Amino acid sequence: FTALDIKCLENGGFLFFLFPYTEGSTKGYQLMKTDADLKPLEYLLPYSDNLDANSLLMTRSFNAGPSGSVVSANMYIDDYVTVLDGKGTIMNQFEFNFGKYRIPDDIRASISLHAEEFIHFRSICAPVLIQDSWVCGQLFNKGVYSFFLADRKERILYIPEETPELISLVECSSGKMVLLLHAAPGNPYASALGLAEAASDYLIIIEEAISDK
Repeated sequence: FTALDIKCLENGGFLFFLFPYTEGSTKGYQLMKTDADLKPLEYLLPYSDNLDANSLLMTRSFNAGPSGSVVSANMYIDDYVTVLDGKGTIMNQFEFNFGKYRIPDDIRASISLHAEEFIHFRSICAPVLIQDSWVCGQLFNKGVYSFFLADRKERILYIPEETPELISLVECSSGKMVLLLHAAPGNPYASALGLAEAASDYLIIIEEAISDK
């Protein structure tokens, strides 16, 4: 089998994010749980039939999960994030409801044929991190990819107002947030952090950036 991401489990086993076009027993599933010797124990989350073939090949990731869990898993242009415990058992699944801006199933199933319509909708992208009181991640927002932060208690969504394409979330795990600041003249996010203009991108690691209190 071919895996796109891997997570070590508490019992010594592994959780794999599978390549969408594998054959055999793994075909059609997003996740596979194995023992320490890589013997398959369980296949989880069948791939949806209404996802574009090209989008299936794009980003998907494991990230830290809410309290009592270990990992959350999501992929590109799919509005669901699945939360699993340390043994790889599914605990919960969250749906991001974008209302009238949700990508219709017919467009989601064939994005390349509906490119002009596609840019008028919203969807989450990998990575997305869900905690008890907040959520952060990448958002496809009407043709623009943007970092977002949501306060679950206050029900407030924060999105960069200007040049959102200049900042992106790479990963959230182990109490750290990894951001990528793209090289561009006058990048406001680099300036806010006191960083000089550079010819290459900045990779910023922020520890304990947001508390869950």
